Amino acid sequence: MSRVLLVPFVLLSTLFTGCFDNKPEETLFELVGSKEERIEALNKILLRENESLPSPLRNAYLLEVKIGDGRMGPSDYQTYCSFEVAPSEIERWIEDLGAPIEKTLPVEMPELDRFWWPDRETLKQLAFHPGKSLSGRVNSWAAIDPKAGRIHVYSFTL
Repeated sequence: MSRVLLVPFVLLSTLFTGCFDNKPEETLFELVGSKEERIEALNKILLRENESLPSPLRNAYLLEVKIGDGRMGPSDYQTYCSFEVAPSEIERWIEDLGAPIEKTLPVEMPELDRFWWPDRETLKQLAFHPGKSLSGRVNSWAAIDPKAGRIHVYSFTL
């Protein structure tokens, strides 16, 4: 009886070994177009989670990385979103986000090679707030740069 169970187990483990040695497929979605087109697209995304926004957006960027093909389980997502509002309006956004959180940057968070996303050292200097109201995801944060009127939102799924 044990040989009968051992053979299928060995065959299956051999088949799946090839699946897990490869790096998962990554698919990118990025907002492109004119500034007005990017703002319009991000407004639609943000309004899925909110009745209204605290103030108009002045500029908008978004990159979503889908990791995996969804065949051997759900895909994971990492979303980087950065937008600008009038610096005088930043307090209204902070009120909607909620109280600051103590946040250390996750070690596994990859650097993003986009001019609009801050590097790790810059991020460390910003105030962090919960990001769920903007991203719709529990695993998220919003980093606020009040002087520049920039809000950077990072979210991910597990």
